Amino acid sequence: MSIKLIATDLDGTLMSPDHITITDFTVKALKQAHDKGVKIAIATGRPLVLTDDVTNQIPFADYVIYANGSGVYDRVHSKTLCSDLIPNKTAIDIIRDFLNQNVFFEVYINGKSHYQADCSKFFLNNSDMPQEFIDQVEASMEAHDNLIEYLGDRGIEKITLYSVEDWQYDKFTSIMKKFNLTTAVSFEGCLEGTSPTANKGNAVENLSKSLNLTADEVMCFGDAGNDIQMLEWAEFSFAMGNGSAECKAAAKFTALSNAEDGLAKAVNKYINNI
Repeated sequence: MSIKLIATDLDGTLMSPDHITITDFTVKALKQAHDKGVKIAIATGRPLVLTDDVTNQIPFADYVIYANGSGVYDRVHSKTLCSDLIPNKTAIDIIRDFLNQNVFFEVYINGKSHYQADCSKFFLNNSDMPQEFIDQVEASMEAHDNLIEYLGDRGIEKITLYSVEDWQYDKFTSIMKKFNLTTAVSFEGCLEGTSPTANKGNAVENLSKSLNLTADEVMCFGDAGNDIQMLEWAEFSFAMGNGSAECKAAAKFTALSNAEDGLAKAVNKYINNI
């Protein structure tokens, strides 16, 4: 096996169950692989600004794929390599629609989360996310009295609905499909929408092509619905033991859970030869 790139999801995969820390064991395994010449990319649904605490723990990470593949950032050269946005007109229309749906949502603009202030009353943490992480997420968001006015003529990277009840998924997914968005669920209670061509799979594939790498030189790790495309594409893809059934069906291999340092143990076995 000659792996040249590792692309890993964050929450439920690289991160410990607290969604905030990376174990020393995992940092060491990734650093050893990186020292052998393997590039490291994190691939997340988070906005770019919410990855700083992650890259502070693995400062050797080369790339950040963020907002479910809507953007790819080159950390070594401090530049955005590509972006795949929801166009401005579509963004305005979908914001108007969801402002009438009694649901809390955020939109990502230039790597940061923004929301309309009067929607905050609809937020309820009905996921299994630790409150400390929820507090961190909320602190990274910026509220606006008029979200559409703030948006101006820009496009958005992603829209995420929170506090979604089971009976609402079909309704809200239909609304996103009406606007030709790709939808994904990365954890309980959320629903995400991106450009029709924005997903982690396309982002990892395009990054790999820019590095002259093929699918059999890429190792991917994930646990949720927004990881499926990259797990299907990479030749050496691992679903975490704590991953969803659809995620496991898309991957070629299964790793131990994130609580058991599953990613690090797979990297040690197949790359570091430990």
